[in-house]
Amino acid sequence: MITDTVLQASKRDERGKNAARRLRAAGRLPVSLYGEGQEAVPVSINTRELGAILRSEAGRGAIFTLAVEGGESTPVKIHTLDLDPVSNRPLHMDLVRLSMTSTTRVSVSIDFVGIPHGVRVQGGMLEAHLHEIEIECLPRDIPQGVSFDVTELMAGASIYVRDLQVGDDVTIVTPGDHLVAAIVAAKAEEVTEDEAPPAAPPAP
Repeated sequence: MITDTVLQASKRDERGKNAARRLRAAGRLPVSLYGEGQEAVPVSINTRELGAILRSEAGRGAIFTLAVEGGESTPVKIHTLDLDPVSNRPLHMDLVRLSMTSTTRVSVSIDFVGIPHGVRVQGGMLEAHLHEIEIECLPRDIPQGVSFDVTELMAGASIYVRDLQVGDDVTIVTPGDHLVAAIVAAKAEEVTEDEAPPAAPPAP
C-alpha cells in the first residue's frame, strides 16, 4: 500500500556488530538499501519513526519514500525485518527500491469477513491454514488485503486460494490449490467411563 510517509536516513560508515549495537543504543536501526540494479547502500534510520510505519494501517506492507541524507530519495518497501527473539525489538532491516512502473511481488493478508453459518449455527470452528498470499502487480495497485466473506459457509466447507478474488490488475502468485481455511465440524463429546450410564440390572 502506497503511503505519503517520508523516512529520513543517514549513511553508515561503520560496519560490524559493535557498530550496529551502538546505533541501536542511540535509537537508530541499521538498514541495507538495495535493488533496481543499483549498488547496496548501508544506512540507518530512526527506530521510533519505523515503529510508526509498522503500527500504521499499511504495516509491513507499506510503500514509503526513503530520503538518504546527501543522496537519493526513492520509493521502498520492507523486504526483511530481523527482530530480537526475546524483546521483539528491531535489529536490522533490508529495504528494496521500487520502480513505480514495474510490477513487484508482495505478500498481503487474508481477511475473513463475517461468522460462518457452520460456526454460528452448527457449532463448528473456522480453522485458518493460510494468513497471507503472494501477489504481483504495480506498486499503486497493491491492495491493503484480500477479503473473503465466510458468512454462508457450512461445516465441512473449505476455502482455497483459487476461491479468492482480487482486482483485474493483480495476479495471485500463490498456487490456487493451497488450502486457506476450513469450517471444521464440532466433535461429538467422548463419554468417559465415569460418565457412562449405569448398566441395567440383570433380569430376574
